[in-house]
Amino acid sequence: MKKFIKLVLVLVVFTAFYSLFTIHYSLPVRADELEEIQKQIDDLEKQLELSKNATTPLESQVKSLGEQLETISARLSAVQKDLAKSEKDLDYQRQILAKTVRSFYIRSFVDIPLLTLFASHDASETLKLIAFQAQTSKQDRAVIKQISEKMSKLADDKKRLASAQAQINK
Repeated sequence: MKKFIKLVLVLVVFTAFYSLFTIHYSLPVRADELEEIQKQIDDLEKQLELSKNATTPLESQVKSLGEQLETISARLSAVQKDLAKSEKDLDYQRQILAKTVRSFYIRSFVDIPLLTLFASHDASETLKLIAFQAQTSKQDRAVIKQISEKMSKLADDKKRLASAQAQINK
């Protein structure tokens, strides 16, 4: 029994020394680890702050670009409405164009200055009639040209509007 007590006593002493030795030498290691971890935390906090500072201007730019996109969309909508109105006006202009071209074509065969000169009895009346025919012909050509230009411009505007809408939808 004495041997057993001695053995237990030796084990207790040995365990105590071992524990003290382990604690004594492990504390600086843990302190170094804690310092390293704290340093990493500080570095990460600094990086987080830098990241926040970098993203703030970008967020304002994104907001500004969004507002610009909304403005452009509103303008496109207004242009679309204007284009629809122009198409309605152009339908009426096409009717006028058809009538003008028809009358111009008919008058080109009927209003022959030489025929008017021989058919008339009075020279002043003949000159007035020829001048009137020339003026009417000139006006008809101007109307035809004006309406044709409007039709061409409207077709170009439609193409540009479709292109702008395609860019916005991207």
